[in-house]
Amino acid sequence: MGGAPPKATRRRNKDAELQDGCRLEFVHGFGVHGPIRDNVVFVNAEKENAQVKEALLFPVGQLLCLFWADDNEMSFFQGSAPNVRAILSLSLAPSKKMVAVCEQCGPNDGAQCSVYFMRTKKRVKTVIYPKQSKDGNFTACCFTGDSQALITIAGSDMIIWDWMSQKVKHTISLGATNVSRVSCPPTSISGQIQITTSGKQHLRIWSVSGDAAVKPVPIFKEHEHFVDHCWLNTDGGIQRMAAVTEGTSAEMGGQRIGTVLLFQSIDEPPYLEYRRTMTVLLRGSTRIETIAASSRGFILGGNNGFFSVYEKTDDRKDPYMHIKTFYCGKESFSSICCNHNDEQVVAFSKNCRLLSFPLGSVDMIDEAQAESSFLDIIPGGSHEGSIINTSVCAQKPLLATVGSDRTVRIWNYIKWHCELAQDFHNDEPTAVALHPTGTQVLVALRERIRLYNIMVDELKQFRELPVKGCRELTFCNGGHMFACCLGISISVYSTYDYNAQTGFQNILSVSGHLSPVKRVLFSPDDSIMYSCGMDGNVWGWNVMNPQNPRIDDINMLNKPTSYTGMVAEFSTKDGDKEKRWNRVAVCGTENYFVELSWQEDVKDSYAVKNIVLGDDPRDCITCLALSKSKKYLFAGTSGGNILSYDWPLDSEKPLNRVYRAHQYKTSAGAGGSVDIRGITSMEISHDDSYLFSTAEDGTVFVIGLQIVDRGLDTKSSLEPDIRQFNMEAVFVSIDEVDERKEEVSELQKKLLDLKSENEYELHNKESMWQKEFKELTEERETVLLAERNRYESLQDGFDHYKREQKEKFEIEESNHLQITQEQENQFEHKLAVEMERFDRLAEEIEAMQQKCEGLLESQAAEHERQTRALEQKSIKQEKQLNMIIQRMKEDAEHNEKMYREVLDQQEDEYEKELQKLMAVAEADLKAEQDSTRRMQAIVQTLNTKRAQLKKKNEELKVRSQHHELEFGKEKARREKLDETLKHNYFHLQERENALGDKEKMILHLRSTNRTLDNFRYVLDHRLQQLMKERGPISKHIEGLEQHVRSMYDELVIEFNKKKEIDRGLNQKELKIKTMEKEITGVRNSVRDKENELSAIKRDLTAMVGTSAPKELEAIVKEAYRKFVRGETSKQTAKPIKSSTTSKKVVEQDDADEDSLYGGGGDSEGKPGKNFTGDEIELAEKAMEAQRQTKWMQKTAKDLKRRLDVELKASERNQRSKLHENTNLVTECNNLRRENVSLKRDKETLTHSLNEIKEKARRRRMLDAASVDEQASMGSLGMGSVVEGGVTGVVSGGGSPESMPMPLTGQQMRVSKSLAELHAGRGGNLTQSAKTLPNLQAEVDRTNGRVSKGSRTRNMGTALKEDNAILQKKLDQRTREMEMQRIEITKMRDQLLKLGLSPTKQKDITMLPNSSQVLYRNMLNPNQDVDQPSFDSRGGGSKSSKLVVSGGGKR
Repeated sequence: MGGAPPKATRRRNKDAELQDGCRLEFVHGFGVHGPIRDNVVFVNAEKENAQVKEALLFPVGQLLCLFWADDNEMSFFQGSAPNVRAILSLSLAPSKKMVAVCEQCGPNDGAQCSVYFMRTKKRVKTVIYPKQSKDGNFTACCFTGDSQALITIAGSDMIIWDWMSQKVKHTISLGATNVSRVSCPPTSISGQIQITTSGKQHLRIWSVSGDAAVKPVPIFKEHEHFVDHCWLNTDGGIQRMAAVTEGTSAEMGGQRIGTVLLFQSIDEPPYLEYRRTMTVLLRGSTRIETIAASSRGFILGGNNGFFSVYEKTDDRKDPYMHIKTFYCGKESFSSICCNHNDEQVVAFSKNCRLLSFPLGSVDMIDEAQAESSFLDIIPGGSHEGSIINTSVCAQKPLLATVGSDRTVRIWNYIKWHCELAQDFHNDEPTAVALHPTGTQVLVALRERIRLYNIMVDELKQFRELPVKGCRELTFCNGGHMFACCLGISISVYSTYDYNAQTGFQNILSVSGHLSPVKRVLFSPDDSIMYSCGMDGNVWGWNVMNPQNPRIDDINMLNKPTSYTGMVAEFSTKDGDKEKRWNRVAVCGTENYFVELSWQEDVKDSYAVKNIVLGDDPRDCITCLALSKSKKYLFAGTSGGNILSYDWPLDSEKPLNRVYRAHQYKTSAGAGGSVDIRGITSMEISHDDSYLFSTAEDGTVFVIGLQIVDRGLDTKSSLEPDIRQFNMEAVFVSIDEVDERKEEVSELQKKLLDLKSENEYELHNKESMWQKEFKELTEERETVLLAERNRYESLQDGFDHYKREQKEKFEIEESNHLQITQEQENQFEHKLAVEMERFDRLAEEIEAMQQKCEGLLESQAAEHERQTRALEQKSIKQEKQLNMIIQRMKEDAEHNEKMYREVLDQQEDEYEKELQKLMAVAEADLKAEQDSTRRMQAIVQTLNTKRAQLKKKNEELKVRSQHHELEFGKEKARREKLDETLKHNYFHLQERENALGDKEKMILHLRSTNRTLDNFRYVLDHRLQQLMKERGPISKHIEGLEQHVRSMYDELVIEFNKKKEIDRGLNQKELKIKTMEKEITGVRNSVRDKENELSAIKRDLTAMVGTSAPKELEAIVKEAYRKFVRGETSKQTAKPIKSSTTSKKVVEQDDADEDSLYGGGGDSEGKPGKNFTGDEIELAEKAMEAQRQTKWMQKTAKDLKRRLDVELKASERNQRSKLHENTNLVTECNNLRRENVSLKRDKETLTHSLNEIKEKARRRRMLDAASVDEQASMGSLGMGSVVEGGVTGVVSGGGSPESMPMPLTGQQMRVSKSLAELHAGRGGNLTQSAKTLPNLQAEVDRTNGRVSKGSRTRNMGTALKEDNAILQKKLDQRTREMEMQRIEITKMRDQLLKLGLSPTKQKDITMLPNSSQVLYRNMLNPNQDVDQPSFDSRGGGSKSSKLVVSGGGKR
């Protein structure tokens, strides 16, 4: 931004339509347009430096913009249609490459939707639907999942477009439903387009396939208002859709209830299946407005700041879970979007605010303090309503605006943010004016005007002027005075002369307007002031002459209209003649504006120009702005457009270009008229870098002014030079400085306190750590000593174990040496047998080699035939290519001829046009001789057009050269084809050479095969043996593992049973303890009752033995108090002295006891005393208690006895099961041994059967070989015809009879091989058996006769095929032998690793029989099958003969 000012270098003009003049380039915008559907979305966009970063896409005014919030940069989309008036909806394609925009057009233009490319930011296609409904505009749109089709909603119609060809594919009628959202799933069924729509009492899915009729499918009860729906991100291949309702209309306990319906996509109609309804509790009158999908779940938004977050779960029935709900003040969210990693959410509020929310840290945000987490995306925020007034600073890059939201904002157009926002809650600001120095600002309120100092973070009141109704404020150019419009009067005050009692010094007060003044302008020297008002008058005022201030120079502009804007150019006395002109232009409520110009000090030089704009009320000019260079005029319209004019105005062709900028607003006017309001004010920076425009939509545009001269841009950069601004000076109040100093001192004190506290805590911790360190050191020494003792004991055990293992190793080593010696002897014997077999095979291979030579000769003839066919094909292709080249030459000549005709016609047209232009130029020169400067401009324009025509001619020449280059390329292509033909010819020769090399290689491979076949059959047999022994062992291991698993399962079952028994025992023990406690309680109660009965007995006995009435009465009363009333006796009874009485009492007690417990009488047999009913009942209760006690004791004994019995039974069962397991293991081992022996017997029988089959196959081969011998004698000769022929008659047994005839050398070798086959000494006859049946079939077809001619060719073809088969088999065997050699090497290495080297040997007599066999086979891989093996039990030998079938066949 800083540094030297940009050089005025010229660059090519981007705008081809604008030749010379001023072009507007939108640089930045403050604010956002809305609410619309999908008001803001996240995209990855490319910046001017080719860097791709995440950006926000949203509308500002009538334009789409990309905003990079991290860099605070903005870029606008270009190329919108000229008839567009507003943006109604956005939709981003799933591919993120295109964006569709529903646009509002004129009343007769129909519905329109444009598609823009994200990379170029230009419009590529526009689809237009004729107006057929009262709406006439597209209200919603979306792309299909593959981004190939576009769906739009226009009133009651849904249109499906092929947007690339701009054609309608389907038109679907929606009826009377008002659809608010249309969307498509990310993936659909192949060949179908699935569409979902929602609205008031409407939620449906549409499936479109080809030209079939489209029918809607309701997917839920359509009795609620579905405000929005969206397709959620795919979760595990499941595609879901969520739809939301606004909530119940009636409040329930201070809350409303909204619903979220979840649907799942299916492959069959109705393609969506309802899954679940989630309820949402809403506070008060809150309503849900929108839903947005995220990668974690979805987000809900609504009015009253409602913002709710839901995330995924692993539960299929309840796939989404509510996380948190926030309320952000009085905001009403209508659109929400998430970035790609769900760390940030941006929401659009109906107050035209873009708020960001940190979704990644949602768990740490308190719901009560959530409002502070919502931050403005646009730094400093923006106005929430229309902007009333604007002012630009001269010495600082500041712009001040005042809005209807009662806020004054100061913008920095270098840093692109709002530096200061002052909210006037009680007052209503109406106008604002920035001081030229940028340190102060004037704000007009309803009842006063205040001068504020612009501080760092606030506006601080400096002075106040008590005046009412000010609607316009402006500082003079020097800043020493300012003018304020108070209704129909204008007052000018001194900025610096101020009195505390009277306020600012009044310099001038004038009045002359009949309606409120709208605009005031000062001359450059601040001596003259112009004003215009709603009365249609324009007046000039001399500020230096307060007595007679009015100037009547511009009275000619007074008309019966209402002026709303004015610009003026003042003359300079020191300039040339052109600069001595004064010009004033005003605009009003009518669709025209007027320019008045006159020359200074020249009478009758006044000239008035009227510029008429049309009848459309949207073309009414609301404000004007004149560049500081006095060359360009800009006008803002009520429709939100900016018009560019050259200054001075040209009444014939004044308009230069129209730029769409702001959105306009409409309201009902007087008499049923419509009031249209658009741009409210425009200002230009003092260096002519930027044009600032504000409007009723609350947005501020910063527009760069690019000057185009002769088709070239004069500015390399639109950024202003910051050296012209006073950027470093900032106002700071003394109170604020003092507060900061106090805060610093307090912080220093806190720092010292924290230091002292930290030092104290560190000291305490250090002492504590030292103490802990000492304890840990002592503990470590104790543990170390214990471990040292343990190590010594373990070391002694290890030494003992090492000695034992060494002794075992010596024994194993001696056994291993013995076994190794035996294996070596067996291998030498087997090698001798195989060498003898190798000699036989070598003779067979030599015979086969002779046969292959004959096959190679026939193959060479076939190769020559194919070569001739390829040559003929190449000649045919060459002819076709020559015809194509000739056709292309003719086309090139025709194109060149047509090009010359077009070129001549264009030159004629250009000459005629030049003649017309020259005639017009001459007429203009004759008509305007006094305007030399204007004529020069016209000539210059004509020269420019002529230069452009020359450039077009040069371009046509370049195109002709391009055609010539194409013709040269075609010629070069033909030469390449000729070279290709030559290359093919050379390639054929190389193939012949390659065939010769391959024949040499075949001979070399045959010699290599002789050396490798020595080991092939040995390895085959050994591998078969290993594979056969591998199967039983693996099955045995599997059986053991299965048995171990079954035993483990049984142990687990036993453990569980034991656990259940223990649990039952514990419960029984608890019951026993409980019953013992109950028995103890019963015993105590019985004992108490017995004591009480004894006491009663004693008292009764005392009563019986007492004769005195008073004593008896006293005893009775005492007993009554004691036993009936339960009172404690205060005095003890008197002792009874009579021995007779005592004796009677004792005897009575004994008698009572005997009677109670079964005694019936005295010692003499006399009947006992009879007791009363109460006494008997009491005795029965005592006896019942005693019986219960005995029964409880008996029950406890029985339970203990049963417990002992159950324990003993469980132990017996466990022992029996263990015994059964042991028996089962023994039985399984026996079964496995029997299975192994049965398998060995089966293998022996299989080998015997294979041997029998092999013998039969050899006999068949010998019979076929005899036929081959006869055929060889007839076809492998020198080619001469034998008269009489050779007749072979095939007998019923299949052996031919041949007549004797002389043989050549080759035939003798073949006969020798056949003789060996008859003798039975042939080795591997498998390959011969595959080739001989062909010859046998040939003999059968000729009824046993071999003829000449065609028979020789057929035999050559058969030999050729056999040769190819033999060659393949040879290569395959070579590869197999290499693989077998590698496997044998690996097996030997594994044996060495397992400890089976000659120095180590196990005692195999300790192993099972199967393991002994396996171990011997691993140690002796080359043991002959007929050699005896060790018997693990008797030390004798057992013959285990293995029969190998097929002579080495695997």
